[in-house]
Amino acid sequence: MRLLLSEASQGAQSFDALSALPDAWQVDGDQTLWLDLTSVPSAETLDWLKTRLGLHPLALADALQVRHPPKAEVFSDHVFMLFRGLAAQSKDLNYETIPIALFIGSNWLVTIHRDESLSINRVWDAVQRSELNLNVGSQRLACRVLRAVVDRYTPLLLNHEGHMEQLEAELFSARDDRILEELVSNNTQLKKLRRTHAYHADAIEVWREEMDTERQASLLHEVNDIYEHYERLASLSNLFQELTTDLMQSYMSLSAHRLNRIMQTLTVFTVLFLPLTLLTGIYGMNFEQMPELHWHWGYPTLIAVMLGVVSATLWWFKKRQWW
Repeated sequence: MRLLLSEASQGAQSFDALSALPDAWQVDGDQTLWLDLTSVPSAETLDWLKTRLGLHPLALADALQVRHPPKAEVFSDHVFMLFRGLAAQSKDLNYETIPIALFIGSNWLVTIHRDESLSINRVWDAVQRSELNLNVGSQRLACRVLRAVVDRYTPLLLNHEGHMEQLEAELFSARDDRILEELVSNNTQLKKLRRTHAYHADAIEVWREEMDTERQASLLHEVNDIYEHYERLASLSNLFQELTTDLMQSYMSLSAHRLNRIMQTLTVFTVLFLPLTLLTGIYGMNFEQMPELHWHWGYPTLIAVMLGVVSATLWWFKKRQWW
């Protein structure tokens, strides 16, 4: 648990528990509170959130679920947003996500995440180093968190573009199924990314619709910018998924073409040896009354006939461009 409270005269102050929070802090007061819960809240903490901040029990239940999709709900005095942030160890398309819940009040912000979030850590550290003033308000602080979340997704997708070009170059030289396996895995991950960012954009749209366009014009501009980032990532994920699907189809076409070439070569050899097998079968029969059996030139004549058959067959294949 982490608590950060703004002070008009002394800047931000940190606390270790709710019991250390000054009683002077009031909901809708002048001081801004940021409560960051880095583990499953205790029963006492959940009770404090419900009674002191008025958080809805069902919204808290959604915030504590591990696999809940992104969403947004608007209440009378606060906004609940549930996002999927990248896990700390995620650096490429083989990523993992963690749920990040935000409860945004008039002068307070509650963030809940079970695992470490590098995005929240970045904003938290900026506030503690006085690089970001907590007095900017809970809504702008939430925007910084959401922007930090999307900023971790952006290089992940942009770096994948170069990797896709590398996979495309390796298609023609691939001799195993490693590339196909990687493409199938990438296609699945990109599909998840597209769906996740589409949910993110929809959640921000719900929050944006509740804003006062005149009184909150500056904040609305910042929210619009974040919305565009998430929408762009959803579009980029969709584009990369289509390109990955094209690469998969190209790989299958190349594999089918290689197989056809192999079958064509095997068919040519089969056709070549079929008449030779017929000739050897005929003269391999153990009949005594065979005209050529005791002929002095019988063996070289048969070899010459075989060579002639092979040559004629190859010439015919070349003429018809079958080989």
